[in-house]
Amino acid sequence: MNNLCSILKTSTRRFGKVCLGLGAASIIQGSYFITRYRFNHGEAPHPISPSRGIVSSNEWNASSQSNDNGTQLPPLKILVVGDSLACGCGIAKSSTPILPESIARHLATQLDRPVHWSCVGAPGASTKVIMKILQKWFSGKESADDKSYDCIVVLAGMNDMKDVFLPFLAYEQVDSSFTDGLKKIFDLLKQKLRLQKFISHRDSDEPMLNEIESPSPRRSLMVLPALPTHAIPLFTYPPIGLFLNTIISYIDSAKQELSEQHPNKILFVEAPSPTQIEQFEKGASKLCADQKLERALVSFYDVKADVKRRVEKLMHDHTSYFERDPDSEAEVECEQAWYSHLRPNIPALGSSLVSYDSIHPNEEGYNYWGRHIAAAIIEEWNVGQKKRGGRR
Repeated sequence: MNNLCSILKTSTRRFGKVCLGLGAASIIQGSYFITRYRFNHGEAPHPISPSRGIVSSNEWNASSQSNDNGTQLPPLKILVVGDSLACGCGIAKSSTPILPESIARHLATQLDRPVHWSCVGAPGASTKVIMKILQKWFSGKESADDKSYDCIVVLAGMNDMKDVFLPFLAYEQVDSSFTDGLKKIFDLLKQKLRLQKFISHRDSDEPMLNEIESPSPRRSLMVLPALPTHAIPLFTYPPIGLFLNTIISYIDSAKQELSEQHPNKILFVEAPSPTQIEQFEKGASKLCADQKLERALVSFYDVKADVKRRVEKLMHDHTSYFERDPDSEAEVECEQAWYSHLRPNIPALGSSLVSYDSIHPNEEGYNYWGRHIAAAIIEEWNVGQKKRGGRR
């Protein structure tokens, strides 16, 4: 019995040392990748933020979309806010973010209705910084405009975790947990969602939920997408991959838990699965077929032509330099060869959707992710209307 206890104690100590060693190695590894990214791409140009646009069809018939009183419905309004994923870091050709436009194009096609989109974000933004961005957005000089939205997509999480585990690389000191940060954002944004009017019969005991008339027949949502990490090489490298995937699971669980606490206001969107990514890359996804229907859509942007050309030239110059730099290319090839030796089964899944910086999606990656989010929004609206017996 004493021998068994001794063996268990020894095994526990060794296991603890292994875990501690892997944790330390992951922190060193993460610090290296973040430092390298900031050195190579920290000053890389990204799409203009804030940005705005509208997506519509030349064949759109306003009379085909009206409420029960026959009143014409205005365009849907969406806002995308968050960190580098919101402002489109990793894009090499477009002066405006692709993700919000991709969401808007899918919604406009499937719902046969114009969509106004707005996007504001900042690289490295934690939930604390996102709160400041939103407060500035809603109190700016354009506050006289209608700033209520049918959907507000919030992209956040990784920077909060990075600031906790790598505080020496943080842009700003963390003073609350990620969950608390999300709740603060929701408390602010729920006042900016277009409220829905639910009509109850006078002989019913069920009270009227809201007296405010909504221009939309669908309930408004704050959308929390899970982070799409299946295609990012860094998340497959040992040992940091295990550490990062554990963090991602915590982030996504916090988002899902908040959505379950507010099921009528918050929608949690699962990340695309490896199977879905593979189907999209092969052109076999339903989203690929839906994209072909968007040829009749027209897009307009709130960006001056000279600003657009200047930003796109800066993007082109940066990516061209990085692609021509032999040291950077050799470093990436050496890294891939090393990790492929450690794990020969590291997948190339989604490689066509990853940016030149190996961290963010590229144009096609944002395009796919936006459609994935929009499809989840439409599905949620359809389910909600079936429960209420409402119209499309």
